[in-house]
Amino acid sequence: MAPYCQAPHLKPEVETRMTDAFNTEIKKQVGKIYRVVDASECGACTEAVHIRAAITNIRRSKWYYNAIPVVAGFAAGAAGGGMPPIPPPAPGGASEELIAVDGATGETLVAIATYNNGMPWNMMGQWIPYSHAKRAFHLASALLVEEFTKNGAKPLPTPKG
Repeated sequence: MAPYCQAPHLKPEVETRMTDAFNTEIKKQVGKIYRVVDASECGACTEAVHIRAAITNIRRSKWYYNAIPVVAGFAAGAAGGGMPPIPPPAPGGASEELIAVDGATGETLVAIATYNNGMPWNMMGQWIPYSHAKRAFHLASALLVEEFTKNGAKPLPTPKG
Protein backbone atom coordinates (compact mmCIF):
# COMPACT_ATOMS: atom_id res chain seq x y z
CA MET A 1 0.00 0.00 0.00
CA ALA A 2 1.43 3.38 -0.95
CA PRO A 3 1.62 6.17 1.62
CA TYR A 4 -1.19 8.68 1.56
CA CYS A 5 0.00 11.51 -0.68
CA GLN A 6 -1.25 14.22 1.69
CA ALA A 7 0.42 12.73 4.77
CA PRO A 8 3.13 14.88 6.35
CA HIS A 9 6.66 13.65 5.85
CA LEU A 10 9.20 13.75 8.65
CA LYS A 11 12.62 15.25 8.21
CA PRO A 12 15.19 12.43 7.98
CA GLU A 13 16.75 13.32 11.35
CA VAL A 14 13.33 13.28 13.05
CA GLU A 15 12.45 9.98 11.37
CA THR A 16 15.72 8.49 12.65
CA ARG A 17 15.13 9.86 16.15
CA MET A 18 11.58 8.46 16.31
CA THR A 19 12.62 5.08 14.88
CA ASP A 20 15.41 4.86 17.45
CA ALA A 21 13.00 5.83 20.24
CA PHE A 22 10.56 3.09 19.20
CA ASN A 23 13.31 0.46 18.90
CA THR A 24 14.72 1.44 22.29
CA GLU A 25 11.30 1.17 23.91
CA ILE A 26 10.60 -2.23 22.34
CA LYS A 27 13.96 -3.57 23.56
CA LYS A 28 13.37 -2.16 27.04
CA GLN A 29 9.89 -3.67 27.39
CA VAL A 30 10.62 -7.02 25.71
CA GLY A 31 13.81 -7.24 27.76
CA LYS A 32 11.61 -7.69 30.82
CA ILE A 33 10.64 -11.19 29.65
CA TYR A 34 13.18 -12.15 26.98
CA ARG A 35 16.86 -11.63 26.37
CA VAL A 36 17.04 -9.22 23.45
CA VAL A 37 19.73 -9.93 20.86
CA ASP A 38 20.57 -8.60 17.44
CA ALA A 39 19.97 -11.02 14.57
CA SER A 40 23.73 -11.10 13.94
CA GLU A 41 24.22 -12.63 17.40
CA CYS A 42 21.97 -15.68 17.09
CA GLY A 43 22.98 -17.60 13.98
CA ALA A 44 19.85 -19.02 12.34
CA CYS A 45 17.75 -17.52 15.15
CA THR A 46 15.43 -20.53 15.26
CA GLU A 47 15.27 -20.45 19.06
CA ALA A 48 14.08 -16.86 19.05
CA VAL A 49 11.04 -14.72 18.67
CA HIS A 50 11.41 -12.33 15.73
CA ILE A 51 9.76 -8.95 16.22
CA ARG A 52 8.97 -6.65 13.35
CA ALA A 53 7.64 -3.21 14.11
CA ALA A 54 6.50 -0.21 12.12
CA ILE A 55 5.42 3.31 12.92
CA THR A 56 2.43 3.68 10.63
CA ASN A 57 1.65 7.29 11.47
CA ILE A 58 3.11 9.94 13.70
CA ARG A 59 1.68 13.27 14.70
CA ARG A 60 3.67 16.09 16.18
CA SER A 61 2.05 18.09 18.97
CA LYS A 62 1.81 21.76 18.10
CA TRP A 63 2.16 24.03 21.12
CA TYR A 64 0.97 27.09 19.19
CA TYR A 65 -2.44 25.43 18.67
CA ASN A 66 -2.56 23.88 22.13
CA ALA A 67 -1.66 26.97 24.18
CA ILE A 68 -5.01 28.79 24.10
CA PRO A 69 -7.26 25.83 25.05
CA VAL A 70 -4.85 24.66 27.76
CA VAL A 71 -4.55 28.13 29.31
CA ALA A 72 -8.32 28.70 29.01
CA GLY A 73 -8.99 25.36 30.71
CA PHE A 74 -6.68 26.19 33.61
CA ALA A 75 -8.17 29.69 33.92
CA ALA A 76 -11.69 28.27 34.04
CA GLY A 77 -10.65 25.77 36.70
CA ALA A 78 -8.85 28.42 38.74
CA ALA A 79 -11.89 30.68 38.56
CA GLY A 80 -13.98 27.92 40.08
CA GLY A 81 -15.81 27.06 36.89
CA GLY A 82 -17.11 23.55 36.74
CA MET A 83 -15.99 23.29 33.15
CA PRO A 84 -13.82 20.27 32.31
CA PRO A 85 -10.40 20.95 30.78
CA ILE A 86 -10.55 21.85 27.11
CA PRO A 87 -8.73 19.19 25.09
CA PRO A 88 -5.90 20.52 22.98
CA PRO A 89 -6.59 20.48 19.23
CA ALA A 90 -3.13 19.21 18.17
CA PRO A 91 -1.92 16.83 20.88
CA GLY A 92 0.22 14.57 18.70
CA GLY A 93 0.54 10.82 18.98
CA ALA A 94 1.43 7.79 16.91
CA SER A 95 0.15 4.52 15.53
CA GLU A 96 2.21 1.37 15.30
CA GLU A 97 2.12 -2.23 14.17
CA LEU A 98 4.06 -5.01 15.90
CA ILE A 99 4.31 -8.63 14.81
CA ALA A 100 6.10 -11.35 16.78
CA VAL A 101 6.93 -14.57 14.91
CA ASP A 102 8.29 -17.91 16.17
CA GLY A 103 11.79 -18.25 14.69
CA ALA A 104 11.49 -22.02 14.23
CA THR A 105 8.01 -22.35 12.75
CA GLY A 106 7.31 -18.90 11.31
CA GLU A 107 4.00 -18.92 13.18
CA THR A 108 2.66 -15.53 14.19
CA LEU A 109 2.58 -15.37 17.98
CA VAL A 110 1.29 -11.84 18.45
CA ALA A 111 0.08 -9.19 16.00
CA ILE A 112 -0.85 -5.73 17.20
CA ALA A 113 -2.02 -2.57 15.45
CA THR A 114 -2.55 0.29 17.86
CA TYR A 115 -2.53 4.04 18.20
CA ASN A 116 -2.45 6.55 21.00
CA ASN A 117 -3.15 10.24 20.91
CA GLY A 118 -1.89 12.74 23.42
CA MET A 119 -3.67 13.10 26.72
CA PRO A 120 -4.81 16.48 28.09
CA TRP A 121 -3.28 15.74 31.51
CA ASN A 122 0.18 15.20 30.01
CA MET A 123 1.12 18.86 30.04
CA MET A 124 4.68 18.50 28.75
CA GLY A 125 3.37 16.52 25.82
CA GLN A 126 1.36 19.55 24.70
CA TRP A 127 4.58 21.57 24.33
CA ILE A 128 7.27 19.04 23.33
CA PRO A 129 6.75 18.13 19.65
CA TYR A 130 6.97 14.30 19.78
CA SER A 131 6.44 13.57 23.47
CA HIS A 132 3.03 11.99 22.93
CA ALA A 133 4.41 9.88 20.07
CA LYS A 134 7.08 8.53 22.42
CA ARG A 135 4.34 7.75 24.95
CA ALA A 136 2.51 5.83 22.20
CA PHE A 137 5.71 3.82 21.55
CA HIS A 138 5.88 2.95 25.24
CA LEU A 139 2.24 1.86 25.36
CA ALA A 140 2.51 -0.25 22.18
CA SER A 141 5.66 -1.99 23.47
CA ALA A 142 4.08 -2.63 26.86
CA LEU A 143 1.02 -4.06 25.09
CA LEU A 144 3.26 -6.47 23.17
CA VAL A 145 4.76 -7.75 26.43
CA GLU A 146 1.28 -7.96 28.00
CA GLU A 147 0.11 -10.11 25.07
CA PHE A 148 3.14 -12.39 25.44
CA THR A 149 2.48 -12.69 29.18
CA LYS A 150 -1.26 -13.40 28.73
CA ASN A 151 -0.33 -16.19 26.34
CA GLY A 152 2.03 -17.77 28.87
CA ALA A 153 5.34 -16.41 27.60
CA LYS A 154 8.29 -18.00 29.30
CA PRO A 155 11.87 -16.85 28.82
CA LEU A 156 13.44 -18.57 25.86
CA PRO A 157 16.72 -20.49 26.08
CA THR A 158 19.86 -18.53 25.38
CA PRO A 159 20.43 -18.59 21.62
CA LYS A 160 23.33 -20.70 20.38
CA GLY A 161 25.89 -19.05 18.25
